[in-house]
This record gives sequence, structure tokens and C-alpha cells, in this order.
Amino acid sequence: LIPNAAIFHYDTEGSTEVPRIKVLTRKTQAELDKYYRLMNDNKVNTENLYTIIDMVATKKEECRDQIMVTVTDRNGAKHEVLPPTVILIDSIAALNTSKENDADDLPGNMNAAHNAKANAAWIRKASIRIRGLNIHIIYINHIQKKISTSIFPEAAAINYLKQDEHLPGGATIPYYTDFLLKVEGGKKLEADSDYGIKGFFVKSTVVKSRTAPAGITYDMIYNQNEGFSNHLTNYMLLK
Repeated sequence: LIPNAAIFHYDTEGSTEVPRIKVLTRKTQAELDKYYRLMNDNKVNTENLYTIIDMVATKKEECRDQIMVTVTDRNGAKHEVLPPTVILIDSIAALNTSKENDADDLPGNMNAAHNAKANAAWIRKASIRIRGLNIHIIYINHIQKKISTSIFPEAAAINYLKQDEHLPGGATIPYYTDFLLKVEGGKKLEADSDYGIKGFFVKSTVVKSRTAPAGITYDMIYNQNEGFSNHLTNYMLLK
């Protein structure tokens, strides 16, 4: 673990429990306390989310000289860098504005537009604020079915998504995203199957990438007890 590295997990769905995190990461509570913070008190919204990002960025700027770490690249050269900070948002679909309750009486399309505008504001500011500070924002979203009344087929909202697939939260977030991965659950696995686990296959598609070709598809294996299995996934790919 890199000293002073940190993960801030904003669970807007309220579905994450620390015991599950300990199982998936195989870390003790003492180890998690060093770098992992779970916020699931239902007080996270688009306005204070950016405030938190700004606070993290400001703290790293103020303590830059004290928290710099030395890393070695693949060529053996040493570099002084800021430790990584990960801000995980789970999920965009459940991320609302602070005035969401006041908008509950609005028609669905107006409510969606209200959230999309708020999301556009924080992601634009955050993408600029975190530059050069080794802060990475990872978000989870949920694909929804788009209902169309047109008799003509419509183009997909994003390349490598299906025509009827839609990402809630507005178009600005995927536009500013560097890497977008579509994950779909597949065939179930039982304990008495070839892999000896209870889980399922997962199909992953690179929808967008600024550093690699998009459209690449690959399969992974998910163990319901332990999370994604690197060993079984690699075994499957080598078969």
C-alpha cells in the first residue's frame, strides 16, 4: 500500500456494508482504516460532492511536500509523485441534488433534466480541479432502457451501447469520462460446475477509452463469495 493513498467511497444507494468490503478486499478493519472511508449516510448530493472533491484537492496541495512518495517506473527510473486518491461514486443513477425533494412533483422528463444540469456542473468543475493531483474519480452507473415512440430506429446514445440503452445522469458525465466499461452479468455458475464456485460469467465491453481502442470485449468470472477471480478469469482465457 502506498503511504497516504486514500479511497473515498460515496455510497448514494446505501447498499454497501463494511463487512462485505473486508471480504472482497481481504483486509482487516485496521488495514481498511488506513486508507478507506465509506460515506453512506444519504447526505451526498451533487452540490456537496464537488465540495468534498475540492477539499481533498486543497488538502493535497497544502501537504504536497509532506506526502510526496518515490515510485519506480518500468524502466527503473525513480520519480516523486503525489499518492493516489480515489473517489468512488456508487451510483450516478442515485445521485440527486440537494433540492431533489422540491422537484419530486415535477414530471419525469423535467426531473431528469434538473439532475443532468446539476451533474454537468460538478463534473466540469471537478475535471479541472483534480488535474495534476493524482485524484481519480470512478463512478458506477446503471443502464436503463430507453423508450422510443418513433417508428424509425434511433442511433445509440454512445457507441458500443445498444440503440435502446440509456445512461441516466445526462450526457456530460460520459463526455468527460476517460474510460467507460460496460459490465453485464451472464451465465450462472454453481458450486458443482467446472469452476467449483457459485457465481456467474461477466461480459465486459470497453465503450470508451482515451488510451486504447474501444469496442474490445472480454469475459471475467465473478465469485459471489470473494468477488472477481483473477485466477479463474485467466484460466478461462487460456483454455
